[in-house]
Amino acid sequence: MGAYKNGTSTRQVILQACLKLFYEKGYHETSYDDICSAAHVNRGSIYYHFKEKENIRYEVLWEIHRQCQNIAEKYCSRPEYVFITGSYILWGKTLSDPKLRKFEVDYYNDYPVYTPNNPVALYYKICNQNMFSELGDLRQIKPLSLATVYGNIYGVLRLVDAEPERFTPDEIFENVIDSSILLLGLSKEKTEALKERLKLYVEKVPEEILAEPLWGKEGQTAGQPE
Repeated sequence: MGAYKNGTSTRQVILQACLKLFYEKGYHETSYDDICSAAHVNRGSIYYHFKEKENIRYEVLWEIHRQCQNIAEKYCSRPEYVFITGSYILWGKTLSDPKLRKFEVDYYNDYPVYTPNNPVALYYKICNQNMFSELGDLRQIKPLSLATVYGNIYGVLRLVDAEPERFTPDEIFENVIDSSILLLGLSKEKTEALKERLKLYVEKVPEEILAEPLWGKEGQTAGQPE
């Protein structure tokens, strides 16, 4: 692999640098020079691992969700519910953390309309498949259904961004889950059972975890052990 014999770790270093830059400065406010300086790489290394800056943003979105899943594992004993519990934690942090909220709102503002190749739409399609997998095979979600779910989540996010003090993590998450289930046409009986089981785990997540910023002191991921 020549100069890229440590390519995997280099890619991760770039990703972690962008995770913090996009969070602290904003995606559009972060330049390639900022990334090179923070990751201690040159532009060639960035282009080698990511064809364009937009590809990094998509990976950062998933990295944020993965961090929330890591926190969820502390409170959820059922692996099949870690993903959806992580989604709950992410909504909680979105509500309490204006920097994280800006990152998400900016992403949606750049892609306000659902299209099949929209990266944010792809993200939520995968999220729906993982959150509701026990309710059936959702790999073939109808585009019109997904477009409606997408529009609803964008509306909720904009509303939360405008008046975050009006809402609680529980009511935001419940609204998103209920509306997604309805719009996807999933079985009401099965979804009610799922919600009851999920409640056992989300209630275990302390409020202070939801209120912590994405990173704690000295760059430590919030919610992780010392």
